[in-house]
Amino acid sequence: MGCVRTITYDRFPKQKGRDYKYPQFAVGSRVSVCYYYNTSKTHLGTIVRDDCEEPYETIIKLDNGRYLRGVECQYSYIDDWNYNMDSCPLDTKVRLLSSDDCMLLPQMEFVGTLTDNGNYITRGKCYKGDPDYFYRSKIVAWKPYREEWDK
Repeated sequence: MGCVRTITYDRFPKQKGRDYKYPQFAVGSRVSVCYYYNTSKTHLGTIVRDDCEEPYETIIKLDNGRYLRGVECQYSYIDDWNYNMDSCPLDTKVRLLSSDDCMLLPQMEFVGTLTDNGNYITRGKCYKGDPDYFYRSKIVAWKPYREEWDK
């Protein structure tokens, strides 16, 4: 037991969110976990807590339901972008990644939808990100949208 100044009845340590300088490390990110540096046996999991202030705790929920502290294992972030655009659900809010092959349109992340206009698959609505880039950029990957990332 103990007391930490950043944790009270109505206060909790700031978490790494999508506004963190490395958004791919935000709470909700997928990780591969190993133990004693043995990478031949790994679990997959999700970061459910990652403090930006005292007590600097990281907690991972494994896909098998168990929870681990970051100090009890070694973990690496998984690039969980799906580059198979044919598998992207239509008319569903998803995270979208633009291509990085154009100097005029830098690679960006968006929250938006793809839709079938009757002739071909096109961009639907842009919920987050620069709409001008969203509608002009080549979209190359997607992943499910999790509302808790925007909190």
